[in-house]
Amino acid sequence: MSSFEKPRSPPPVPYHTEQYNMKEIPVHSPSPYPVYPSDPAFRESSSYTKFMDPYNSDDDVEKIIPREQRKRSCIDKMCCGCCTCCPKWMRWCTCIIFIIIVILAIIIGVLAALFKVPTVTFSGLEQSPNITYAHNVLNMTFSLGITVDNPNFESITFEKIVADAYYPSPYSVKVGGGEVDNIHIVSNGITNITFPFSVAVNSTDQAQQGVLMDLVTKCGLDGSTKKNIDFNYYVHPTVRILGIAITPTISKSMSIACPLQGDDLTSILGSSI
Repeated sequence: MSSFEKPRSPPPVPYHTEQYNMKEIPVHSPSPYPVYPSDPAFRESSSYTKFMDPYNSDDDVEKIIPREQRKRSCIDKMCCGCCTCCPKWMRWCTCIIFIIIVILAIIIGVLAALFKVPTVTFSGLEQSPNITYAHNVLNMTFSLGITVDNPNFESITFEKIVADAYYPSPYSVKVGGGEVDNIHIVSNGITNITFPFSVAVNSTDQAQQGVLMDLVTKCGLDGSTKKNIDFNYYVHPTVRILGIAITPTISKSMSIACPLQGDDLTSILGSSI
């Protein structure tokens, strides 16, 4: 036993209550079992009580008291998943930008779904072609009439329209083309365009000599029946949507009367054959 511990007194001798009747038991009689006094130095702290009995803590009292919940706006409810780690004003800005992008995407999608390809037709030559021959090259310049029927409710402005002309099979040789800039197509209407078109045939080029001989035949200079000259052309219109240049390809064909006279081909054939 340590020197600083207080010696405990021996337990009291228990009373034998069986020697008394129930009515004769002393009221203030000591307990028949040994009773040890509690150590006055040990006291349960509040933290110990909360740890051992958390259901009696002060936090439960706060939970019992009803609190008025703050009303959240529609944007707060909608933006709760957008950038939750950012400040509230940044979440608002992010969600507003996202909503604007979604609206623009829906509008573009609807316009793309309702868009119909305009009908492009060749209306013929607007004036007599200009024909020149220099350095073994036959040059023919045309002014073609083009009609565009736009059935859409929005107008179209083409930044430029480029056309490449090919002499048809079996030759399939590029012989010319043309280009125009800043063409405005009206909505729900017909727009007439004058398209400059040039054809160049080199009599010294083996790939184009067959084209030249076919022109002689179709123009009736070899005694054949005079026929129209056919061309296949590919149109590349360029339009900008939201700053992005879009250039589709449209394939067409046209047929024109031979603009060459006998003297024009005689000078060419005399130098090449």
